[in-house]
Amino acid sequence: MSSLVSIKLQSPSLSAIDDYAFWGCTRLSSINVPSNVSSVGSYALSGCTRLKNVWMSNNVDTINIGTFKDCTSLTAFSNDGGSIQYVNASAFMNCTSLPGGAGPNYKSIGNYAYANCS
Repeated sequence: MSSLVSIKLQSPSLSAIDDYAFWGCTRLSSINVPSNVSSVGSYALSGCTRLKNVWMSNNVDTINIGTFKDCTSLTAFSNDGGSIQYVNASAFMNCTSLPGGAGPNYKSIGNYAYANCS
């Protein structure tokens, strides 16, 4: 899967993105997570060093451990409706192009969730 550039998930039966699903897809630059997906697993997009844009539906309320860790090109993370409430440990760690900070509905931010963000 190292040649993936963009992902737009469209299967109506897809409800989750598994742990490590796209881990290390170094050419991936964008992903669109539709409303039928309610869970994105730990390290699911970790190490996607060219990932710049992420759009998530309002059904996702948790960013799991290391989900975007080491996505050094990530500059835009959009969550339709601002439904994210929980950002677990190391979720955006080493996303050096992403400004770190809490969203309006955050209830919990794990250790090192935004470590080394801009």
